[in-house]
Amino acid sequence: MVCLTKADVNLDTNEAATPNEHYENEPMYDVYEYVNNLHLQRCALVAVGLKYFSIFVESAVLDKNNRIRSSKFFLGMCHQSTLEKWKFCSPHLERKRPHKCKFRLRTGKYHGRVHRRYCDFGVMSRNPDCPCVSTIFGETMYKVIGFPACYIPPLSDTLCRYNPCGMEQCQPTKVEDTIFSLECNPKCDGGNPFCEHPLDKSAALPLISSNWTTWKLLDAQKVAANAGQKLYQSICTNRLTNQSDVDCLGPGTAW
Repeated sequence: MVCLTKADVNLDTNEAATPNEHYENEPMYDVYEYVNNLHLQRCALVAVGLKYFSIFVESAVLDKNNRIRSSKFFLGMCHQSTLEKWKFCSPHLERKRPHKCKFRLRTGKYHGRVHRRYCDFGVMSRNPDCPCVSTIFGETMYKVIGFPACYIPPLSDTLCRYNPCGMEQCQPTKVEDTIFSLECNPKCDGGNPFCEHPLDKSAALPLISSNWTTWKLLDAQKVAANAGQKLYQSICTNRLTNQSDVDCLGPGTAW
């Protein structure tokens, strides 16, 4: 059974929350509070050059023309060699959907710019840090606070400089003075969030077949065992079978 209680929503502090010695006078990009509230989500890895990928949390839906519409929130960038060592999902979900829980790009094969995967942040926040000591196109990279990735300041200038929208117009914005988002030209060729076209298998949205149930109060014995504290739980269930499942978006990590 896959379930969540209201006491289960905090993540351990990752080592990336400690600033490194290379910040000097550059502003820190701190996404700890944002990531701390994330669990299973969809994310997009967008190629930006020299085998580096920008990582975005993506809140996405398909429109009536089967094109993806999404909001995109930047978590950092990382080299392909490190991303291919990362764990993206819980063991249960990885067994069920292995192709959307790993990032492996075969050599000698054409790949599109955009790759969509499940991202379980209860798992991902414990991944090895991306090395931020190297430079990309001659610019110094810094460690993101709260997530094991890198960034190049100032993000208001650099987020779009590395062409996450391909050759199309790109507009960065800062949301609630915390995390950066971007908007690609909605009229671009292909019409998808990062102007990717055609939409290949790796760029397809990971399938979501389940929903969280409503919150229900745990039985009296469990309440008593927790010193009288009222605890509620929600269970991830398959929409068709009504049996427990592991691909609910939002709160909860499936173990």
